[in-house]
Amino acid sequence: MPRLFWFIICIVTAVVLLSIGQGQVESDTLWHIKAGEYMLEHGILKTDPFSWTMRGEPWFAHEWLWDVLAASVYRLGGSTGVWLFNALWVGLFGLSVFLLLRSRCSLPRAALLYAAVLCSSSVAWHARPHVMAQGLFALWMLVVLAAWRHPRLLYLLPVIEVVWANVHGSAPLGPVILAGAWLLSGFEWRWGVLESLKPDHAVRRTLGITAVLSFAASLVNPHGVLLWWYVVAASQHPLIKEFIAEWQSPNFHHIDFWPIILFVLALFGFLLRGRKDRRLPVFETLLTGGFFVLCMQQMRHVPYFYFTAALVLASLWGKEQPGDEAFPDRKTGVAAFLCGLLVLAAGYRFFPPTWMADRSGRSDFPIAAVDYLQDKGLGHSRLFNDYYWGGYLIWRNMSPFIDSRADMYAFNGDVFKEYFGFTLSNPQKRNSLGLKQNPGFYLDKYAVDAVLTHNGSSLDWYMEDRGGWREVYRDDKAVIYVRKEARR
Repeated sequence: MPRLFWFIICIVTAVVLLSIGQGQVESDTLWHIKAGEYMLEHGILKTDPFSWTMRGEPWFAHEWLWDVLAASVYRLGGSTGVWLFNALWVGLFGLSVFLLLRSRCSLPRAALLYAAVLCSSSVAWHARPHVMAQGLFALWMLVVLAAWRHPRLLYLLPVIEVVWANVHGSAPLGPVILAGAWLLSGFEWRWGVLESLKPDHAVRRTLGITAVLSFAASLVNPHGVLLWWYVVAASQHPLIKEFIAEWQSPNFHHIDFWPIILFVLALFGFLLRGRKDRRLPVFETLLTGGFFVLCMQQMRHVPYFYFTAALVLASLWGKEQPGDEAFPDRKTGVAAFLCGLLVLAAGYRFFPPTWMADRSGRSDFPIAAVDYLQDKGLGHSRLFNDYYWGGYLIWRNMSPFIDSRADMYAFNGDVFKEYFGFTLSNPQKRNSLGLKQNPGFYLDKYAVDAVLTHNGSSLDWYMEDRGGWREVYRDDKAVIYVRKEARR
């Protein structure tokens, strides 16, 4: 029976890696790769070179290293290369959580929790920098929680932090976690089901030293200490919190977020079970509670909650077979790995990673409409576009009105707010933003000479009866309007 679970683990891993390749591209993916290509030629970006509304304005490109790596991988391996690059960090996330789970509970239970964490988190793993950041977070947790037995491993953390600080704005999370571990390591106490184990003096000293070194390492990025400011400013900006989906609370009407409820119910179930030989580890419990609060505010934090909640569940569940091995014997391990590799290869044959369109040919991007714009010489006009399509326009070497770099638009001027002057039809929301003029006012303010919007959107309805504009293109996804004096 234990051998069977090694096969299950490898097969689950293969299936999750295949699943993240389906629909791996978001609008962000495209501008990230384009930015990486630009930086390979011109160096790290400090101002916006893409949009016509923000060109030359400051851009906090905190994810520059991922952009450069992804652009390099795309040049070498195309969409498959980007998928494999993304899969590498998902694999690191999975390996780290599995090793921590196996140190706390038996193989069958670790396998079940591992599958729950990976499958639940996979809905958030599009090809974007946060996936690499979550892989580095998982490795960080593995090192910190192994420090009581192997304190010298902690000196790896400043190196990890330097990479993390140039990949994603979540990098300050690492030093904060390490500082918290150092503070808690000064106490040894039990309270109810909570338990804190105090390490020896040498381990605590190493925790303190590496916490300071990790903070210093977080400053080794093009923005220095401003990276810490960015984390707070972006997460608290009212426009970003109100209108960007991943910065909003989870919608529990959607099945993707039901695992949050299941994890919480499982935690309460084990607590109510009240076994005296099972205790909650204080550090992991505090992290789980903190990430739960964060993911209730912003769904982007959900994988962190699954990771830490699984560790607490493993501690409560405990070891059913205290003497079983952490790793399989060589024969079982090789057989399970080859089985997973076979599933991955077969899956790739029938379900290769997608790019602009899914396997049925449907796309979230206005491919045909952009073809029309470029064919008719409208590719360099002052084009208004829907927010999600901005990254695709950058990909097609066109300058968007706006794209999914929400922080840049929100921090510099009124473009982000006034974008909703074009698109919002709800009068209450418009008034709350101070948008009292109709879309025509903003079309004139920005001297827009072409509009690319969704077929059937509120802006489409407005433009149908708007004098001075004419419809030149429509399909089942997009519609294009141009000013009557604009060329065809």
